[in-house]
Amino acid sequence: GVTPLAYEPLAQGLLTGKYHEHQHEAGPLPTNQYTYEELVLYRPIVNLMRLIGAFSLGKTTSQVALNYLMTKGAIPIPGVKNVAQAREVMGATGWRLSESDIEILDERLVEFDNEMARKGALAKLGLNIDIDELERILGVKG
Repeated sequence: GVTPLAYEPLAQGLLTGKYHEHQHEAGPLPTNQYTYEELVLYRPIVNLMRLIGAFSLGKTTSQVALNYLMTKGAIPIPGVKNVAQAREVMGATGWRLSESDIEILDERLVEFDNEMARKGALAKLGLNIDIDELERILGVKG
């Protein structure tokens, strides 16, 4: 079989939990690397990974994200800039998410992918519109 390599497995830092939508206002690490909308879009996934890690395992958001990829058979290739980040990455090994945690993440990530696809389709059409507002106007739910 073929083993996938997960390049940028933490979505260029979005899945680490260190970026949030309020940084555009007055956060400790202001960023213009991501738009406010991108940060808001990723927030539910980041929060879910944070909860799974904190309440079930004592692991960080990054460790949960990397371990999830490994449970799917991928080899993550995260970038590290210092010893602390290397230690955090190593903390993603030597344990495994529970089957129920994997199922929850699977469900939420499918929903997330569907939402990204819907937003992407609108963006390709040049429509900068909130998908929920559009569905409300049209009286449909995707």
